[in-house]
Amino acid sequence: MSQKRLLHRDSVKGHRASPGKAPETVANPDTVTLTASAVSEIRRQGKLQDSPPTAIRVGLRGGGCSGYTYTFEWEQKQAREKDIVIREDDVVVFIDHRSMKLLKGTILDYHRTMMSQGFKFHNPNSSGNCGCGESTSF
Repeated sequence: MSQKRLLHRDSVKGHRASPGKAPETVANPDTVTLTASAVSEIRRQGKLQDSPPTAIRVGLRGGGCSGYTYTFEWEQKQAREKDIVIREDDVVVFIDHRSMKLLKGTILDYHRTMMSQGFKFHNPNSSGNCGCGESTSF
């Protein structure tokens, strides 16, 4: 099964951690909170997939210049046994339990301006981001 990354065709750096101010959404300290704009964009991009995804998998992987990179992958299967499942209306997000340890309290937002667009992680656990914005450290 091939998984397509959740990115805009014209936004290569769309899934980066944001050092900026978090949106007005109130974070839940025990999980990941999705803003309305993130839910809307996940829904929109899910409809563009060749086959309807079951969910979007969000997580962290080791790598990048700061130590970890955020990941997005369309999921065609059901949640794994230890996955945390977040539901916002018809949008379903799977997060593996190891990633959740570093993502607790994070707000996932989708931001669009004249100069850029993409998903932003407002992660209170992050101690810093690399210069290119593609990775984070804890």
